Amino acid sequence: MITQRSGIVGVVISDFGNPFLASAVERLSKQLGRTGLQPLLIAADTEADLSAALPTLEQYRVDGCFVISPHMPRNLARRYRNLGTTILMFNPQMTGLDASYVSVDNVAAGQIVADLLAAEGHTRIGYVHGPQGAGTDRDRFAGFSARLEEHGLDPPVTDWGDYNYGGGARATMALVESTPDLTAIFCASDIMAMGAMDAARSRLGLGIPEDLSIVGFDDAASAAWPSYDLTTIHQPIDAMIDAGMEIILAAGSGEQRRPVQRVFDGTLVLRTSTQTRPDTDREA
Repeated sequence: MITQRSGIVGVVISDFGNPFLASAVERLSKQLGRTGLQPLLIAADTEADLSAALPTLEQYRVDGCFVISPHMPRNLARRYRNLGTTILMFNPQMTGLDASYVSVDNVAAGQIVADLLAAEGHTRIGYVHGPQGAGTDRDRFAGFSARLEEHGLDPPVTDWGDYNYGGGARATMALVESTPDLTAIFCASDIMAMGAMDAARSRLGLGIPEDLSIVGFDDAASAAWPSYDLTTIHQPIDAMIDAGMEIILAAGSGEQRRPVQRVFDGTLVLRTSTQTRPDTDREA
């Protein structure tokens, strides 16, 4: 790849403030460096930013591109696919689109959280969404709400947190104030769950998990900090990046010409932000 092509791989990322995404970029950059490739890092927080990144990727003739964004519209994904190089969507599943992606099974992960909260006896449950239109959030909510219905529970009350700390705090305050008998909230990302926990404790005077159980999604490193000790869904970030690298390198060498889709299982990590306690010691 290096001698015949540019040796540059694009990394387009939304929201560096999200600790999980920031960690993914750090690990990916190191992996690229080990193979002699240079990352071209482009911050793209909005749909307009994602669109504006396309000329830069064309200018540098990238050998491939990782797109780490929860809100890639299908029409824009097609434009990325038509760049003439391998485009890898990291996390959002683009079903029905002829493009490569690496993702966790967000629907199944949402079901796991619903099973947990139902087993703990919660009947009034909230859900904090990510940005409107985010495929990751859509699938997590679909699995979560459908499984609650299977358990005979009411649909979750919802609000929007936009995958950021402040949004999680605001949404949690709104949910608790509108639904006083709420006893659990599932936040579609860890960073929102951390905002939710801080708002619940400091602004609403609630105990975690005595008054309110909170679950996140990602298993960012900060989720295990003692101040949060957050129950969450672990995304196997190392395995996902390894799979993405294999796809990019195989395409660059001509070994892989058709799109590849890899879906990984998310796993539940039980910590003290919910009522259930793990039977064995946790890894921090």
